[in-house]
Amino acid sequence: MTIDLAQDIAAPIELVWTCLTGADALAQWFGTHMHLDARAGGGFIETWCNGNRAVTTRGTVLHIEPPHRLDLSWQDDDWPVATRVSIALESCGTSTRLTLCHSGWSALGTAGAVLAQAHRAGWAAHLDALRQHAEAAARGQDGVVAANATRTPPPAR
Repeated sequence: MTIDLAQDIAAPIELVWTCLTGADALAQWFGTHMHLDARAGGGFIETWCNGNRAVTTRGTVLHIEPPHRLDLSWQDDDWPVATRVSIALESCGTSTRLTLCHSGWSALGTAGAVLAQAHRAGWAAHLDALRQHAEAAARGQDGVVAANATRTPPPAR
């Protein structure tokens, strides 16, 4: 089972890439609970709540090809194995086509299908937030961060 989603974004590819990987921009559209060290071998950590349960999701940047591709391992602390998230950006003139594939759910056994369904909804919401953020940055909307600001990422684990 895989999650395959696509999002058309009315912003140039370089801007979408910066919104996807830049610390300050990422904090604005994904949330301050997500930290990404966007370099090969870098890590990410996301801390969030699922009801009353605290969850930590972490992974490693497996492949990065700015501004076209970002591949991550993706694993909640209570999962026995990591899944894989691949994000590809394609320039379409002044717009960008983003495709996301989140795979590896079958390795989580019977829980994989339920987790994949929940993650599909989460990814759809996050990609829409990215689209809105990048399009606002492309319009030059006040308060929207698109620059890749310097912020010390948490240590990779």
